Amino acid sequence: MSNLSIIRTYPTTFHTEIEEINKYDYPKRTSKKDIELIKNISNTPGYIDDFDKWKLGKNYLSKSKNKIKIGGNKHKKLGEKFYLEHYYNYTSKEFDNNYILYNYNIKNILFNEIDNIDWEDYFLKTTKIYKDINIKNIKIDKQNEIINKKNQERDNYNDIVYEIIEKINKLIKWDDYVLFKGKKYGIPYVFKNIHRENDFNGLLKETSSERYDCRCSSCENWNGCGKEEITYYYKCNKCDYDYSKTISGYNRIIFN
Repeated sequence: MSNLSIIRTYPTTFHTEIEEINKYDYPKRTSKKDIELIKNISNTPGYIDDFDKWKLGKNYLSKSKNKIKIGGNKHKKLGEKFYLEHYYNYTSKEFDNNYILYNYNIKNILFNEIDNIDWEDYFLKTTKIYKDINIKNIKIDKQNEIINKKNQERDNYNDIVYEIIEKINKLIKWDDYVLFKGKKYGIPYVFKNIHRENDFNGLLKETSSERYDCRCSSCENWNGCGKEEITYYYKCNKCDYDYSKTISGYNRIIFN
């Protein structure tokens, strides 16, 4: 007689992935390195001479020193090496999962006007901005550690379940079982096109099939999604056991 305490379905695996929380990026800020770089460049031979020509609207790259329109695209392009890009007064907009979009005000400062800025105050503000972000990111790191631990625990649990399922599939007799978390799991009623109940081991023969399109009102499409589903009907060749399974699309049924 069949052991009614044996469960004929597989243990459940879990596949929900908990996403990590995005860390805060650092807003673009003018650095001491940026300032030192342009100051060093301004001390190179010919730099001041090129700057004087550029101010007068002359192309310092041309041997003929041909005139260019002051304020024009060419003039602006040639003037890039005389400016420091200064990032200030940024604003931020936070989206889901701590994603932040930064908008900046950018001021081009000529190399000979750099010292007009109160850099000490600017760098103090930068330090505070980065410190606040670091505090937030430390908290996020701790949260992500917990998230990663939970995801790993899920994966470890699933690995054990897969091993249990493999053992179940290798059972021979209907009353054999595998013990998992205090429950008995045995051979499914149908496995690989065979009716395994009470060791009948009869072959399931297809008797008919039905195809229909989805017309459910819950679909986003008012008329239904139009997705075709096929229901296959089978009968055991050793007893009166009937079996059916519905799948989507045109593929033939695959027993698991």
